Amino acid sequence: MGYDTHVLGGIPALLVTGAALFTYITMKGTLASRIILSLCLMAYATIFVTQQLGRIEMHFHVFVVFALMLIYRDWRPLVAATGLIGVHHFIFMYFQLTGVEFMGVPL
Repeated sequence: MGYDTHVLGGIPALLVTGAALFTYITMKGTLASRIILSLCLMAYATIFVTQQLGRIEMHFHVFVVFALMLIYRDWRPLVAATGLIGVHHFIFMYFQLTGVEFMGVPL
C-alpha cells in the first residue's frame, strides 16, 4: 500500500464484506439488498481513500460505484450511497481540520 495502513483498511473491509455477504445471502433481489450493497460499495471507496490518506486517485472509485449502480435501474440505492459519501466528507473534513488521528494515521 505504501502508507502502512493495512490494518486500518483491512478490518473495516472485512466487516463490510461480511455485511455484503450476509445481505446477498439473506435478502437477494430486494430493495433493501440493493441499498445495503450500494452502501457497501461506497464504504469500500471510503476505505480506499482513508488508506491512501486522501489521494485524489482513490476518489475515482466513488464515480465507478455510481456507474455500477446503473445496473440496479433504481434511483434509491444511488441516493443512499450519495448520502453516505456526503456524510463521510463532512465528518472527515472536520477530522482533518481538528487533526484527528486513528492508529497513528491522520484522518
